[in-house]
Parts: sequence; structure tokens; C-alpha cells
Amino acid sequence: MDVYRLWDVVSRACQLVIVAGACGALADWRPGAYLIGAGLAALVAGRTAIAVVEYRRVMARSWPAVTPLADDDW
Repeated sequence: MDVYRLWDVVSRACQLVIVAGACGALADWRPGAYLIGAGLAALVAGRTAIAVVEYRRVMARSWPAVTPLADDDW
């Protein structure tokens, strides 16, 4: 799955949980606050996990061959 699509799926799912929790909290449903907290925690954890995996994938690629910069002291 494309990383941008995965990022969007995680964001939308967590936002749905957060909105459901907020609606529940507004209706005096006590577990609504827990849903908001769980949605926020899942959003942070999901985005962090996606970012770490993508970072490791990018850094594992072969680096391009470039000429070194001339060492000048200005």
C-alpha cells in the first residue's frame, strides 16, 4: 500500500473515533472521553509508526554517486 494512502486511512479512522467520542461526550456518555483519548493516542502512534518505517525504507536505498565538494575556506 502506498504510504500516502496508508497515512490517509489511519488519519480518517482515528478522526472517526475522535468525532464519535466527542459526540458521545457531548451526550454525557462517559466512555466518550476515553474514545477521544484512544483516538488521539492511535493517531500519534499510527503516524509515528508510518514515519519510522518510511524513514528506514528511504535510508536503506543506495545513495547516488556524487563528487565531493571542494574544500575551500572562503
